[in-house]
Amino acid sequence: MNRGKRPNILIFDYKKDYSSPEFVAATGARVISPFDIPLNLFDTRDSVQQGRAWLERTKFFIDILDKIYTGIGPVQRSRIKSAVKDAYETSNATGQVAPTINDVFNAYKEAAGSPDTPYTIMDDLVDGEYFVSDSSKVIPFSEFLNGVVVINLAEVGQDDKTKNMLVVIFLNLFYEHMLRIEKKAFVGKDPKLRFVDTMLLVDEADNVMKYEFDILKKILLQGREFGVGVLLASQYLSHFKTSHENYLEPLLSWFVHKVPNVTVKELEGIGLTGVNSDVVDEIKSLECHECLYKTLGVEGKIIRATPFFELCAINEERLGDDSDITEK
Repeated sequence: MNRGKRPNILIFDYKKDYSSPEFVAATGARVISPFDIPLNLFDTRDSVQQGRAWLERTKFFIDILDKIYTGIGPVQRSRIKSAVKDAYETSNATGQVAPTINDVFNAYKEAAGSPDTPYTIMDDLVDGEYFVSDSSKVIPFSEFLNGVVVINLAEVGQDDKTKNMLVVIFLNLFYEHMLRIEKKAFVGKDPKLRFVDTMLLVDEADNVMKYEFDILKKILLQGREFGVGVLLASQYLSHFKTSHENYLEPLLSWFVHKVPNVTVKELEGIGLTGVNSDVVDEIKSLECHECLYKTLGVEGKIIRATPFFELCAINEERLGDDSDITEK
């Protein structure tokens, strides 16, 4: 049904839910430890704006530091911009593809003179060795994202700010990769099917949504035409609406599990009509694996989803019943 292609799936795993041996065995997933990742935030080879790609990277890097951390003022912004520009010029002169975070930090040290907030953040990034320091080991994101790829953020430990920063860096690299995906026409008429190239899953998505990064909204709004779908999982519906962003609007399909404090207004916010207190009470009393399902043509229906362990059991039973499949 997807024109013979198995979609890529990129998963940000905060709690090792998708890093278990059972999940890896069932899906063929590659679990990536968030250390020495062969990617580079400042690598512009996949950028569609080659003429000013370095400036876009600079703005994005400053935005990350400004939203996740505090104490980034106009002087620091100017220093970061100069450091990134100097690092690009040095990398071009020495034949590097692009500067790494190590190169940018070295340039910033010279500009700052003494430690300040950006200095400390970059110092921790370099010491954490989250990305490879050797630019020759960096690979294109299109090569990195192949099949089911799980970023095991739990290995970072208790440093939530670093976890969230890594996710946003990945989202930026993913967005540039997305813009290069070939757009494919719909097939069929009833139903009219879109090609699915990649699914992006952010578990515990409130960790990222609360910072209101533009890049997440862009992927949500533009992804469909490139065959990219986004799954955002969080504990409460209130997480999807922040001070300046409403992530409820671009999300068209919903699985609302047992949420003890759900309200009629929140359910109306995801597009449900005719909602009353009876529906709210029904959601509050749902059993495990049951949920309220809402999507195109389904205006709220209680269903029981098939949990992962049952899917595994079903597949094992099917494999056992078919000798040809078993041999394969």
